Amino acid sequence: MTQIKSILSIVILAMLLPSCAKLTPASFWKSFQKKLIVKYESDQGPWGGHREIHWKATGTKTFEIQNVLDFAKKNGWVLAENLPFKLDPSHYENENDAYLHEILRNTIYRKWASEDVSTIYVFRTGWVCVKPGDDSIYTGKTGFIALSRDKKTLLLYHTWGDGYEKVLP
Repeated sequence: MTQIKSILSIVILAMLLPSCAKLTPASFWKSFQKKLIVKYESDQGPWGGHREIHWKATGTKTFEIQNVLDFAKKNGWVLAENLPFKLDPSHYENENDAYLHEILRNTIYRKWASEDVSTIYVFRTGWVCVKPGDDSIYTGKTGFIALSRDKKTLLLYHTWGDGYEKVLP
């Protein structure tokens, strides 16, 4: 009986180990241009969390958006839309993406206001973000990437679960 339990444990571990990257949201980004990461933040709780990564390079045009998009796609992120980066995103408002734009307004635009960003790339990540207090309001667009105009700074923010990290004004 002990031998059967051991074999069963090995089989279960062999099945779970390859899926570990899917158990920790957006963890695959830690392997992208690893040496250029200058900020890494991951807050995971039982009901949600976020991950934020900033990369900085010394040479110009270090990051090419197509390489970033290919890496995201290879790891299951689906590009949903590109949005121009503006501090007043009110013209993005529509009923279908109201919660997405709340996240953009209250987190992304405030976090990245000092960066020289022109475009935000919004992704469907396979994770959802639910508005606290009203689980009928949610978005599946939970991954955000921006590249500075000089292609020296790359920014990533991913949120999931019950709410998002709201940046105070």
